[in-house]
Amino acid sequence: MDLYGEKTVPKNEEYEDNGTWIWVSMAPECRMVLSHAVGERNQTMAREIVAKTAKRLASIPLFVTDGLRFYAGALLEEYGQRVKYPPTGKRGRPRKDRLVPNEELKYAQVIKHRQGGRLKEVIKKAVFGKEIETELISTSLIERLNLTLRQDNNRISRKTIGFSKKIGGLRKQMRISKNLFYHKLYILLIL
Repeated sequence: MDLYGEKTVPKNEEYEDNGTWIWVSMAPECRMVLSHAVGERNQTMAREIVAKTAKRLASIPLFVTDGLRFYAGALLEEYGQRVKYPPTGKRGRPRKDRLVPNEELKYAQVIKHRQGGRLKEVIKKAVFGKEIETELISTSLIERLNLTLRQDNNRISRKTIGFSKKIGGLRKQMRISKNLFYHKLYILLIL
């Protein structure tokens, strides 16, 4: 019997991952990175990236993400309104308070289905909000930014020997990489 083994804790959600993920939010109109976070793929990190993004915005924009369901809960916590139900006077347990989305909140998802390593279907769906134009539901700019960051930053490129051994080093490198990205963009605009 091994008494010194690492204790395995069951995951809370089906999509949780103990690996290190880089969460990035950007404004597509100007291709500006609003915030980034480095951590596991879970609800806590989704809350963190949404909260960081909300601090940098003056209004509520259209949010477009992949099909990860942690974003919906994080957006509801940041921009939702709590609805309290009045007591009915009847017997039994009263209704619980509920979070409902703000009327200004618009959130859509791009869900990609793959089969055998090939893209089979792309579904664009509105989660919160009304009258979201289908043309605006796209994640192509953030995907392009991720590719640019992977090419410029050896620590996040795939199949590399230059990976970060500690998460603190990866966080610092991401800040440097983000600043270099804007420095290159600024030089291109001047020329």
